[in-house]
Amino acid sequence: MTSLLDAALQYAAHGWRVFPLVPGAKQPLTAHGFRDATTDEDQILSWWSSTPEANIGIATGRGSGIVVLDIDMKNAKDGYTSAKELGIDPADTPVQVVTASRGAHLYFAYDAAIGNSASKLGVGLDTRGEGGYVVVPPSQIKGQPYMWLGSFKQPPSKVPAAMIEKMQAPASLASKRTTDDWLHLLDGVGEGSRQDTLPRIVGKLYASAPDFAMARALAHLWNERNQPPLSAKEVDECCDRIERKEDAKGNQADFISLADVEMTPIPWLWPGYLPQGAVTLLVGDPGKGKTLVSLDLAARVSAGKPWPDETPNTHGPATVIVLTAEDDLGYTVRPRIEVAGGDVSRIKVVNQSIAKPTLSLTKSLDWLKQEIEQSGVMLLVIDPLSAYMPGVDCFKDNEVRSHLAPFVQLTQQHGVTVLAIVHMSKNIERGALQRVLGSTAFVALARATFMVSLDPEDEEQRLFTCPKCNLSRYPQGLTFHIMEQGLSGGIIAPVAVWDGTTDLHPDEVLRKLVKGRPESTLIESDILDALAQGPVPVKELETHLEMNERTRRRYGKKLGIE
Repeated sequence: MTSLLDAALQYAAHGWRVFPLVPGAKQPLTAHGFRDATTDEDQILSWWSSTPEANIGIATGRGSGIVVLDIDMKNAKDGYTSAKELGIDPADTPVQVVTASRGAHLYFAYDAAIGNSASKLGVGLDTRGEGGYVVVPPSQIKGQPYMWLGSFKQPPSKVPAAMIEKMQAPASLASKRTTDDWLHLLDGVGEGSRQDTLPRIVGKLYASAPDFAMARALAHLWNERNQPPLSAKEVDECCDRIERKEDAKGNQADFISLADVEMTPIPWLWPGYLPQGAVTLLVGDPGKGKTLVSLDLAARVSAGKPWPDETPNTHGPATVIVLTAEDDLGYTVRPRIEVAGGDVSRIKVVNQSIAKPTLSLTKSLDWLKQEIEQSGVMLLVIDPLSAYMPGVDCFKDNEVRSHLAPFVQLTQQHGVTVLAIVHMSKNIERGALQRVLGSTAFVALARATFMVSLDPEDEEQRLFTCPKCNLSRYPQGLTFHIMEQGLSGGIIAPVAVWDGTTDLHPDEVLRKLVKGRPESTLIESDILDALAQGPVPVKELETHLEMNERTRRRYGKKLGIE
């Protein structure tokens, strides 16, 4: 079997410019990729002496005298069928390679009409010309080899006229893609096609999405499907370019007189407490009653019962969606709804008996929109919020904002009240809002935040207080206690019994609750809460918990965490 070095030297002797790729992969090893390609024997010896297992890349275009048609068979693409529809028969091409994914590279004599493209000639058909490159035998990808069919030393045939004609067709004809074409591209593309496809996909997303935030979030989701993905920086830079162009058009600001704006009353689900079409956070320490309160409110919406402060529920019985990642539907959620007097026929939940990927507030927007419109949903409970943001670093403002913005807009458009549960940290130096675990963007996006806690003056009592309300004066704090109630079949479930009011401010409640508790216990609990969703870079952990390196190391060692 010819070694990779011997093969690279043979290609160079044949006049093809070569350069090394990462062993077993398609990424260039050199700083400038295909721009470093050469036929210089000494340079090639140096490269492969340093990395004998390096795959081989050939720079296409004028320098090597070739262009290549890539017939792709990955991700449900059928490039052979597209080639046939274009009138191209691989059997008529003397110089070709069987790729690692069992597609093909058809080599043709250089023609300036053939540049780099992705699916322009058809689904699963890419081209490589000036400024591109291909992988050549005996390179391997994940153990699968590239193989020549015949000899590469044969003279390549001319580019088929059908290829040139379609590449040179007017943009309105050549670049107009069918729905199937876009769906194939949205499934992700491989190495060599990503840079060409990126601006097309991003441009399409910006033209279709309702706002910049959603388009950018969808662009990153598309990139995750690529093999391998581009860097997040490359995607953001492409988004930035498109946004600058849109801004330059001058269509982003349409000024009107405030006198032309009609005043409207604030829409409330629970007057003074839960605004419609907005996100409200429900925060608190574990085991203090957040879930119980959220299900009590869900039961009131479903049955049209009065609110805890005895305000009438003017919206009547309405549909509620409950998303719960931590509680069982059969022995936790339904019993608590039942004892709270809810109408379980109006409560919609995700079927836990069917194994499916975690529902995402970004990826599942279409599903949510459909359910909201069909069922007339008034309240959406999310417990906890972070569980429905898979793959999102909940400590980074930009990630949280970009992923939640489309979801927030959807709930605004349909007037849905969102009650999202978020855990709290245990840092005793912070106020209620500063203790909300994760990015500050959670609190910023919410129009109101409520805290469920113990009553520092009565250990049998719980408090429901408000540290933030943007739309009105701060509502009256409420008190409740928890009792158990029996159901049929011997089932017993807790229920919130609302007692009265409290004038305690949430920050005052927290100060009284932590008084006398060892700070070390709070710090340990804080660290464990921050790591509950998975590993966090140490610098981010130190910044978020306002902790120096020495303290972090000491408690990390004590907890057995590296």
